[in-house]
Amino acid sequence: MRPALRLALLIGSPVAALLLGALGASLLVEAAKVSAPEPRNLLQAAAERPGAAVRRIMGGEDPASPVLLDKKLLHWRKGEWVSPFLVAVASGEEDLLRVMLAAGAPFRSPLNDQALCVAAAYGQGGVARLLMREGAPYVRCARRAGGHLPEDIASRAGNRELAQLFRLYRKVGAIAQAKPTG
Repeated sequence: MRPALRLALLIGSPVAALLLGALGASLLVEAAKVSAPEPRNLLQAAAERPGAAVRRIMGGEDPASPVLLDKKLLHWRKGEWVSPFLVAVASGEEDLLRVMLAAGAPFRSPLNDQALCVAAAYGQGGVARLLMREGAPYVRCARRAGGHLPEDIASRAGNRELAQLFRLYRKVGAIAQAKPTG
């Protein structure tokens, strides 16, 4: 066998095996997604399968509805109330949040008004920007989070840029509320 051909086979065989292995693995992942059972509710879909959550919302399910947890989910404990909207915030699912907002997910409910707090806790800067553009209320976080402001939570997590963004949003909101209308 010629040396050039031998070298090509020595180099090409492992590369071809690697490519075939990667292709096989990606096919298995896609097959698992297709064959995975449909989530049992919108909350589970928001946490695990955003595409399934979109289908449920389009089918009329309310993304802002509070759900009493029967087991721990992200940082929420069993027995706490959470909404699919807040789970999408924590998961950083911006596209899913856009669908939820278009479907009328309100910020001003006692649960969903914590959206910026959740974004701060999970370091979701892109989500925080989206929520701010949509007019999310800037409120103190729940007692479980120490009653701090979102900027405090972001700062304690070491996310200075996000903390600064929250500070600016708070100040702009205060200015807008102080301006006389008419």
